[in-house]
Amino acid sequence: MKRTLALTGGAALVLSMASAAAAQETPPDPPDPLPVVEVRASGSDGNLPEGTLDGLLSTRWSAQTVDQDNPQWIRYDLGAVTQIGYAGIAWHQGGVRQSFFDLQVSDDGQTWRPVLTGGASSGTALDLEPVEFDAAPAPIGVAGRYLRYLGFGNTNSGWNSLTEVRLYPPNPDGPVVHSFADNIPEPDPDAEPFTAPGLTEPDGSPHPLPPRNQVTGDRLDVTGFGADPADSPHDDTSAINAAIDAAEPGDEVFLPAGTYNLHSGVPSDASSQIALRSGVNLRGAGQDDTIVRSSFTEADGNGKVVRGFGVTDLVISDLTVTSTFDGPFSDDTNADAGGGPQYGIFLSDAVTRPSQRIYIERVTVERFERMGIRVASSRDVVVSECLFRDATSVGGGGRGYGVSIQGIAKVDRLGFPDDSRHNVVRDSTFEGPYLRHGVVLQFVTHNNLVAGNQFSEIALDAVDLHGEDEYRNEVRGNQFDRMRAAAIALGNTGGSAPSNHDASGPGNWIHRNQIVRAAREGIKVHMGTPDTLIERNTIIGLAGPARGRGIQVLNAPGTVVRNNVVSANRGDGFWGIHLGVDPGDGGAGGVGSGVPTEVTITGNTIINNTGGVLLEAGESVTMTGNTIRSNDEDIRLDVAPPPPGDGGGGDPPAGDLLAPTDDSMIDNGSPDATFGDATLLKWKRNASGSIQRIAYYRFEVDDPAGVESATLEVSAKLTASNPDGASYDYQVLEVDDDTWTEDDLTWNTAPAREPADAAGIGTFTMAGPLDQVERIQVDVTEYVRAQADGVVTLIILDPVGQNGNLDSYSKERGTEALRPGLRTDR
Repeated sequence: MKRTLALTGGAALVLSMASAAAAQETPPDPPDPLPVVEVRASGSDGNLPEGTLDGLLSTRWSAQTVDQDNPQWIRYDLGAVTQIGYAGIAWHQGGVRQSFFDLQVSDDGQTWRPVLTGGASSGTALDLEPVEFDAAPAPIGVAGRYLRYLGFGNTNSGWNSLTEVRLYPPNPDGPVVHSFADNIPEPDPDAEPFTAPGLTEPDGSPHPLPPRNQVTGDRLDVTGFGADPADSPHDDTSAINAAIDAAEPGDEVFLPAGTYNLHSGVPSDASSQIALRSGVNLRGAGQDDTIVRSSFTEADGNGKVVRGFGVTDLVISDLTVTSTFDGPFSDDTNADAGGGPQYGIFLSDAVTRPSQRIYIERVTVERFERMGIRVASSRDVVVSECLFRDATSVGGGGRGYGVSIQGIAKVDRLGFPDDSRHNVVRDSTFEGPYLRHGVVLQFVTHNNLVAGNQFSEIALDAVDLHGEDEYRNEVRGNQFDRMRAAAIALGNTGGSAPSNHDASGPGNWIHRNQIVRAAREGIKVHMGTPDTLIERNTIIGLAGPARGRGIQVLNAPGTVVRNNVVSANRGDGFWGIHLGVDPGDGGAGGVGSGVPTEVTITGNTIINNTGGVLLEAGESVTMTGNTIRSNDEDIRLDVAPPPPGDGGGGDPPAGDLLAPTDDSMIDNGSPDATFGDATLLKWKRNASGSIQRIAYYRFEVDDPAGVESATLEVSAKLTASNPDGASYDYQVLEVDDDTWTEDDLTWNTAPAREPADAAGIGTFTMAGPLDQVERIQVDVTEYVRAQADGVVTLIILDPVGQNGNLDSYSKERGTEALRPGLRTDR
């Protein structure tokens, strides 16, 4: 995308192609542009200056001006002093924002004369715009060998991005420029909107993971190109890039174990140190064995250790990307201090040509200021089994993000090649406290998947849908431990116009996540974010901070909260589910303010918390079929009460009690033992995991679709070996593998042994008194109804390692009333 402008008498005067054409029936042809022998720039973000001379509006030069007294520049050399009549310039995103600049000329490249001051593009065009000089109209022009553009950013930011530049001789017909409109990318006219979340196609069918680029050619060892794996002052930048340049598609560039020090940038892009190539894999000897260390600092501007623009079909694996930054680190989210490179791995489009079919596997990224991995305007990028930690800043302005997946602010690119979608972050670890966010989805990105990751002690929202219209994303099966703010948040305040934050887009799916020990909000939806589905998440054992919320719904129309478990959260002022007034963004005139509307709360289990459900605001709120009991206060209504049929406790469910066909347990201390004939089953895990015992229950249900309600019932007691006042939280999970029997189930053969291997259904708390049997009831209706074959496997375990001692009774117990069962009502 690009921009346009022309100036006269020191003021910005827009002279678009359209207005020039309107002045006469047949517009004159532009003269041939003056030949440019060389183009240089003060810096770039990897979009290089020669991109402004290739005739393509899909390439560009870009650089960010941070200090208005020291602007970024791009310079054109005509080879000799020449009369220059005017310029034609096209700007990236020129149709939606203005860019600001000065122009200078020079005879020798040393002494510069201003020829246009205070220039501004039209903000309405992508094609070339005519630009005249102050007091020197197009028929006369100015003399000079060099023309220099000084960029002062645009209406959104300090970025300067030019897609095409032409310098013209004096022209008696005025400032007439060429058109590159035929090269402006158009969306696919047959593009269909997406209808389902996650990795799906527009028709809802699955979108497959991209093929992994296979090594079919040679392995190029960087030491053969002069790289030194010893931790020495040697600069390994050129050697690593030489190996990449020498490789062919299908080859692999290999970095043996050692430390590779990078002290410079690539020749064509001083802001980048390793330039990726399509089809060429980059592999180290191991995540802890191959260290790539950058000496970039903030003074190097938009520094990127590894970058790719429009690259495809490659794998980056088995290494660490780090920097020489040695502190101090800060977890202050209002501090600006930082250092090191801005980005660890930077992937972006080559203006509309996306980076795609890329895997980043078993890579540690640390000691960066802004983003560990940035995936912009790209698709089918998979980040897997990576580690993110130790950002050099967690202050505002885009600092301290582990992974950012993003499109273009406020621009929906559906149907364009650079539409941001179908990216994956999975099975990775995000370690605080020196990360502001773990994963950020922003700028109209959609149909991405964040799954199976572990987050701990993140400074702000760990998975943040950043309030920039990101839609139909899936956040599934992640583990969150000791959050300082929200574990998962949709919508955001802050930012600056026109890219200020507000609502996330519709149709995001948040499910099967587990949040433990601490979080200000487990899951938060606000700022007008519509139609979010929050289901089957587990929030357990949150002890702080004060006034915490399990699931908070503010201005979030159409949100559905169903079949979640919020249990044993004892923080001061905690509420399991909270509907309240959204104040919106106080810094933007209250944008996003409102109350919850058309919210459905159903099938949730809210037990043994400080507070159960707090309804402070809402319109058309439906609340049915929830289990809300044993909280200090079950329900507080400060608005009209929900429809009848829900309550703070309730009688035991009616219906028939179905005995299990098999029940048993597994014990990691006896990995080959079976316990099918045991009368007592144990649920136990210590803090280290060296002791683990898990109970299994299998039922066969006739016509499961006809079941209206199903409740797992188990009898258990805390033994006298526990301390007085002991309280322990346990979890019920569903298991898809039903092939086990009580005669052959062992630790080594069990289908699931960890919470991550199964899906949480409910939790409950055992709190004594000691040696007193309690009949436990957990709603499992949805899971039972979904089992078309009627076979149901449920397990009970300690999810966090509390080391409690407990006996539960099996179907072999002589007293029938103590046996486990599945109570169904039809």
